[in-house]
Amino acid sequence: GSINHQTSESGGSHENDPSLGSNTSKTPKSPWMPFPMLFAAISNKIPRSDMDQVTNHYELFRAKKISRDDFVKKLRLIVGDSLLRSTITSLQCKFPSRHELEAAAAAKQKNMNGPGGL
Repeated sequence: GSINHQTSESGGSHENDPSLGSNTSKTPKSPWMPFPMLFAAISNKIPRSDMDQVTNHYELFRAKKISRDDFVKKLRLIVGDSLLRSTITSLQCKFPSRHELEAAAAAKQKNMNGPGGL
């Protein structure tokens, strides 16, 4: 038994969303964000049964039994694009981007190696 089409048969409003799958071959436009951070943020906004499905699909992705694209498609079907978009946006406001983190680390290193001393 595989886990195909469990969510698509639920009649969710995201089923006929034209944006689903339309840009999966393109690179993501949003900054990188770890899935566990995203899951923590959405876990109290979706039913427990949906979160369990997300977790199960994520474990399949981590075990390389499904591709990242397939996992993201399933995540979008279960959670919905609007909640994912708003959650990612709110998390981006709270956490610096990878580029900002690298710039801060470089500045800190420069300050530690700068002139001066005791």
